[in-house]
Amino acid sequence: MKVVTTFYPSSSVVHSLKCHLTSDRSTEHLVVAKINRLDVFSAQPEGLKHECSVDIWGRVASIKAVASSGSQDNLLLLTDHPDPRIIVLTCQASKDGELSLNGLHTINLEERNARPAEFLQDVVVDASRQVAVASCYAGKLKVIVLEGDKLDIEFDVTLPEFSILSLAFIFSGAGVYALAILHLDFQKKMQLISRDLDIAALELSPAHSLLLPPTTLSTSTFPFTETPPMLITVPPISYPSADPDEDDNAGLSGGVLVVGGRKIQLFEFSSKAWQEKYKGKQKRLESMKKSKEEKVSVRAKEKEREREAKKRKAKAAVSWPWSEVTAWCPITDNGTRYVLGDDYGRLALLSLDRLQDQGLLLLPLGEVSPPTTLTYLGSQMMYLGSHLGDSQLLRIHQSAISTPDSPTLPIPPDVVTIPTTSLVSSGKGKGKTSIGLKKEDGRVVMNKGNFLEVVDTWKNIAPIMDAVLADTDGSGQPDIVTCSGGKNTGSLRVLRNGADFHERAVVEGLPNLTSIFSIRFAYDAVPDSHLLVCDGQETMVFKLNSADSIARVDSSETGFITKATTLAAGNVAKRTKKPGSSTSTYENSQFVVQVSPKRVVLVEYDATLGLHRLVSEWAPEAQGADWNGKEIVLASVNSSQVVLALSGGRVAVLNLTDEAKFKVVGHRDLASEIAAISCSPINPSEPFSRYIAVGLWDPRRVEILTVASSKDYLGRESHIAGGFASLAYTRSGGRTYTVVAFGNRAAVLFWGKGRLQHSPVSVKNVSAASRLFTPWWQSCMIMATLSGLSIGSIHDLDKMHIRTMPLGLDSPRRLAYSPSLKAFGVGCVRTEPGRIGDVELASSSFKVLDDTSFELFGEYKCEGEYEVTALQTLTTNDGDSYWCLGTTRFKADEKEPMEGKIHILTAEPAARASGSPQLRHRTAIDVTGCIYQLALIDGLIAAAINSSVVIFKIEVGQTVVLSRLCAWNHDYLITSLASRGSHLIVGDAISSVSVLMLAPRGESLTTVARDYGPLWPVSVEAWGERGVIGANSDCNLFTFTVQRAEKRDILDRDGLYHVGDLVNKILLGSIHSSEVSQDIDLESKALFFTASGRIGVIVDMGEELSLQMTALQRNLGKVITDVAKTPHTRWRAPAGARGRTDADGAAYGFLDGDLLEQFMNYEQSAPLMARILSGDSEPERLTQQYADIRRVLETLQSMH
Repeated sequence: MKVVTTFYPSSSVVHSLKCHLTSDRSTEHLVVAKINRLDVFSAQPEGLKHECSVDIWGRVASIKAVASSGSQDNLLLLTDHPDPRIIVLTCQASKDGELSLNGLHTINLEERNARPAEFLQDVVVDASRQVAVASCYAGKLKVIVLEGDKLDIEFDVTLPEFSILSLAFIFSGAGVYALAILHLDFQKKMQLISRDLDIAALELSPAHSLLLPPTTLSTSTFPFTETPPMLITVPPISYPSADPDEDDNAGLSGGVLVVGGRKIQLFEFSSKAWQEKYKGKQKRLESMKKSKEEKVSVRAKEKEREREAKKRKAKAAVSWPWSEVTAWCPITDNGTRYVLGDDYGRLALLSLDRLQDQGLLLLPLGEVSPPTTLTYLGSQMMYLGSHLGDSQLLRIHQSAISTPDSPTLPIPPDVVTIPTTSLVSSGKGKGKTSIGLKKEDGRVVMNKGNFLEVVDTWKNIAPIMDAVLADTDGSGQPDIVTCSGGKNTGSLRVLRNGADFHERAVVEGLPNLTSIFSIRFAYDAVPDSHLLVCDGQETMVFKLNSADSIARVDSSETGFITKATTLAAGNVAKRTKKPGSSTSTYENSQFVVQVSPKRVVLVEYDATLGLHRLVSEWAPEAQGADWNGKEIVLASVNSSQVVLALSGGRVAVLNLTDEAKFKVVGHRDLASEIAAISCSPINPSEPFSRYIAVGLWDPRRVEILTVASSKDYLGRESHIAGGFASLAYTRSGGRTYTVVAFGNRAAVLFWGKGRLQHSPVSVKNVSAASRLFTPWWQSCMIMATLSGLSIGSIHDLDKMHIRTMPLGLDSPRRLAYSPSLKAFGVGCVRTEPGRIGDVELASSSFKVLDDTSFELFGEYKCEGEYEVTALQTLTTNDGDSYWCLGTTRFKADEKEPMEGKIHILTAEPAARASGSPQLRHRTAIDVTGCIYQLALIDGLIAAAINSSVVIFKIEVGQTVVLSRLCAWNHDYLITSLASRGSHLIVGDAISSVSVLMLAPRGESLTTVARDYGPLWPVSVEAWGERGVIGANSDCNLFTFTVQRAEKRDILDRDGLYHVGDLVNKILLGSIHSSEVSQDIDLESKALFFTASGRIGVIVDMGEELSLQMTALQRNLGKVITDVAKTPHTRWRAPAGARGRTDADGAAYGFLDGDLLEQFMNYEQSAPLMARILSGDSEPERLTQQYADIRRVLETLQSMH
């Protein structure tokens, strides 16, 4: 059975809003909605502070603030198909001030026979925040009326507009509600209408509301695009009149802004006088329609149709020079200013402040991440949430902060602009202004400079289109490299989980060091003052003067041993015994102990001279015949003890007498030579240790010696360590005690989440290390590298490190890694930003980047309309590496691509070494169709081309020849392909999965087994010898196994699981070099990558353990739900194209690792734990003990 866990959660932002979640109205909160999680931040003077998070078992579509019974706000959440629901949440604060979100109401919106809304899955809330309308299904809306924290009324209303593009409540007075509706009619014309909502009658008016008369929007102004236009309600606005005798232009009665076209248009609400006049006309028209004269009746109906199709003139408009509007937010309470953002991250300010004399004003602000949501927080601060780029906290400046001589944003030449100096009033605001523009046409201001400052950034790796695992540094821990972003924020992201090392200083010219020891002026002193540095032959003493100065102390001026290596060194306390007392006390001293192979010395620091002088020493040969031939091989020093490991397996403990002399207080001979020794106290505040840890070579084990009453007692611990050159004990950030292990790679051990954890550190080839603390280097480590000393600090022990390689407008779509060339190959698609409705200029290229610096050293640009659609690396029998590139020609008039090419390219290592930035194109072959995927099988190239799989052979000689061997054409649209040995796994996007076998010489492909169900796979991969794993368009994971039945092979589907996100890539491998548990039947085998930026790990679990964990998941699912009380079995049940039905069963073949790991959140004594372990009946009682379950889950957690 497979266990699905999360390595990196979804990072794409769906929605955000500002609200007050507590009764303290002075504290504002920002709620950020991701695909399956809500994050709550509080606005603080220093920035946004994370307060709490809550998981949602469903896909979040929208979130709004609604009124509550008190002074705080509640949240209204809409989830998307296949489980559309309205969830009302409230915020509660604990005694410690910690916030948490809890569910108040859940309204199920699911309809069995209704058609899901094609364009709009959203919820809108009226100005009183008591009435909400949700759009989930075509021709139907759900109306929810709230009364405080209570759900007052909920009802459905039908409407003839089936293709709704946008909804908005419009101002119509207290207790009166109306909806502005933007929709496509049956002629594909965009119509703006409004309908009254009658709460008392529980209906939406069948006739159009007269508040906003219906009008048809011009297709030239609002061409239909991927992102439909949006409606913004404008409240009534009062303007000071320029002439006291005129009041016709004194204000705006309210209206609706339509944004998302080549122009922004403002439609004003009709006046009461106009409405009365229209009612009179309508009344006369109705009487004419009832006329007995057929001509009069027909003429009346024609007149009515003409009125409905009439294009009403907008109150005001302004050109929109950029791409589709994807987000907007108001920045004033009176509705006069709005920030709009397009899908290339270009933000502009729309102002209605000068509507009466200048019309609508549009002022460019700058370019940032492409927004999916904008939320103004106040004090010129704004939050931008993004799906294609990093989310950002922005500050809007009143004047340009950079590039003051360059245009703020590029504006097409066909858009008329004005300089900022032209924003002057022209008399009473009638007619044309002094610059010759009508105020109805608005003004686009040609700003210069950037007005946006990025204050904070939240990394986002969505959408992940492709990914590889690459061990670029040979550490054994591969990096995850993803194709992420889009539009203007295309990028490669390199992810590695581990501790963060910040280098602070470097001391060069000290190679081949073996040990480092930091010492202080005095025992009670905090900062370190000196370093003892050894190279295996001698010891060097350095004095730490400042951050810029480290001075070497002359060997003739110090009492330290310098002609031999140092095994251990450290400050020790002065031991004294008061008269009449039987116990000793430890006082501050300037003593330092140094241990070398031949002797142990005690030196004292002389503050007057600034030097260390020799006080006493101890040598093994001076202790008698029993010590003859004994050499010190290892040592450890604490505040009052010196523990020596001598040749022959002897352990000796030395103390200092009152006269500052060394005294042997005990020794023991062990049966083996000693590999490691430590006397570090368990309690760091104690000046001595009661235990000595000894590591033995043969047998390889750790033994514990107990020091008590001058007698040694032997115990054991069954932990064996190895593979690292040295260990260093330190603190991370001054708070957490850690142990850092160094060698050819490094790791930090720390206690977290109730268990011992390890995390890799991004440093290599460290031969020695020590903790270091000075006024200028606080809580640092000093390490010996190949070239010298490196000083730095370790932070964020379990942090996900994300390195970004920006590609800008080049959006990466395909990615491959060549270990022999140490390079990444990236297939990119570039779309130049243009104005809405203009033809998009697209191009494609293949780039080769260095795997460390990501420097471009080769690029191949595709010709004309060709685009990179597939990529694979190929290594021939001669060891030569090639890039296999699939390109497809996309023509606007073709329903299905019919032309493609397979290219073979290589990057010569010599050319790369010389810095020549070029690729060598070796050969190409034309194909008929789109090359969706490439795979390698038995040294041949398999290509998924439209409905067929084609096998190609590459022959390398003086020239490279690519020839076609065979083809298999029995599917509809093959978009995914994977290989295992001589088998191919084929994913048909319209049908299901097939397994093919290639003949020994590649002359034919035969079908091994097929699944004929409508599965709609989007990615497939091999699993083991006879298994298949994949994901489909309904956000499910599935598995098949090739089984023998009735003398033929069949594909038996043995796993189906709803992951709740679209999986774009499944990749075999693990995030660590070894992910197989030694004593627990778990193995990390694959990763998956989703459109929302989630990275998951799929762990293979043994059969017996799977049965036990299935029982645990069953019991946990009865105890743990999300805030909407969603049953876990319902959340993970497979979903189909039309949602879920009663016939659909629960998930099978997979376990939810994220749910299983929540078991560790409960202590054994917790009341819920008893219910989890015992179940609801005796057959549900778990057979495993609490400690055994926890150990399994800790192992599982360590794999991601």
